[in-house]
Amino acid sequence: RLLSATVTFGGDNADTGAGQKKVQLHFDDMGKLLGHDLDIDGGGGGGGKGCTMSTPAELEQRLSEPFALPSPAREALLNVAVDILAKKGWLLAVSNAAIAVPPRGDCSDPKAGTCGPALVLVVHWRALLRMLIRTAPYLDEHQAGLPPKDSSSRSSAVLQRTVEVIRSCRRFFDQGISPTSNELTDVTAKSVWEMVKDDVMCHSHSNAYFRGVIFLYLFCPSRCSSNFYQELLPIWLEAWNNVDRCPELDYLWMVMFCRARKHILPGAFDWGQLRRRLLTQCGFWLQIPLGGSSSDKSFPVAAPPRLRSVPARLKAFVGSDKYQEGIDFVRKLSKVLVFCIGMHDTNTGTGGEEKVLKEEEN
Repeated sequence: RLLSATVTFGGDNADTGAGQKKVQLHFDDMGKLLGHDLDIDGGGGGGGKGCTMSTPAELEQRLSEPFALPSPAREALLNVAVDILAKKGWLLAVSNAAIAVPPRGDCSDPKAGTCGPALVLVVHWRALLRMLIRTAPYLDEHQAGLPPKDSSSRSSAVLQRTVEVIRSCRRFFDQGISPTSNELTDVTAKSVWEMVKDDVMCHSHSNAYFRGVIFLYLFCPSRCSSNFYQELLPIWLEAWNNVDRCPELDYLWMVMFCRARKHILPGAFDWGQLRRRLLTQCGFWLQIPLGGSSSDKSFPVAAPPRLRSVPARLKAFVGSDKYQEGIDFVRKLSKVLVFCIGMHDTNTGTGGEEKVLKEEEN
């Protein structure tokens, strides 16, 4: 709750008397714990103002309110959250359905008490989205943020830690799993896709398109049903083909297909069309030379194709530094390409490739 705490300053308060100012702290509902007979909510709290906004004007006002903690304190708190979720391993190897809370005593001491049943940890993705938009108001190109009060290095560090917290919380988003059912209903995944669908499909080469893909990369859970991926993978491939020669965008789409390959059923998607795109683009991505050099200058030399790039202020949300970005790109490309080579094609297209190969052999 402290990660999204908000402070508001009011005028004279009738309870405290004239001439005195009123300060209110508001907390967003970050998540809850679910059990067979237990439902612990995160709580909105804070002066009777919950996290539910009924009108767009109220939402805009909430997103414009400053954080209760200054940037140094927020950075320290985000570092603690990252340590709990990712670095130190406290929750790194734990699924959202395996949070054990001892009802009494110490769980590690057999004499002190016994551990209770495993609980389901649910983190609300919309609360993290509001926190991200308040941290970086320029995500909305139609809004103007407040004048910066911190140095660029401090702001960059807070933004980087916020992105790390979101990436670490993805596995705790609500996908319909409950203590009594392990069936995926794709609640969060469908909500995230509906939020970015129009931007990704209808506004290519715009800031909205790149922002939509980044939101999909940050907030869409990896563990989705096979039907979800079967329905959306062709749409994602079409949206990917709308923008070419953009390595940063290619990396994000490869990450999405890497996640899908773990949960989609064999034969549910024609991986041949993805393999053909990967093999076609390998020469461009890896800068493979396609010809030698010659002293003959009579034949014109074509200039290399120009690169497209994600807007500079949006690249910070990918979460990799300049060196690691290239390593991650090759790693994802290798995973998807090796997986596609070993998959059987379900749609037409492979037969044409085999026909061409047979004609070349003859």
